Amino acid sequence: MSDVHGLQASTVGQWLQANVPGAVGPFVFDIIAGGHSNLTYKVTGADGATFVLRDRAASEAVLSPAARRAASESLVDTMAAIHRVDLQAAGLHDLGRHEGYIARQLKRWYGQWNQQKTRELPAVDRVHDLLSQRIPEQGPATIVHG
Repeated sequence: MSDVHGLQASTVGQWLQANVPGAVGPFVFDIIAGGHSNLTYKVTGADGATFVLRDRAASEAVLSPAARRAASESLVDTMAAIHRVDLQAAGLHDLGRHEGYIARQLKRWYGQWNQQKTRELPAVDRVHDLLSQRIPEQGPATIVHG
């Protein structure tokens, strides 16, 4: 099983077989276009079964309410675990800029707003100005989800 962009197919395949009832490898991983920081794949097992749920209707058809709840809670737990990664220990400390994150995000969002707006909304400008004046002290840098 060869790796595909963004994932180690053999490792993921082993995990699927160990943790997903009915998952039969080897698996084919096809990238679903649309994301750059959040790569998404259609996963097809050796028996033709697919494992990427793309919408609510498909999720409700395949997963019980308890399984949907578990998947949602797992997503939150995974995001929290990502934010707890020790950047130094993981060798990621030199990746990205650590200081001024909130100010950069505010500048980016306001710039995006101004490039895309279809009418003037003074309240947006006032909120931007108020937020710019109240940027809190930054805590330690962590991995963030785009």
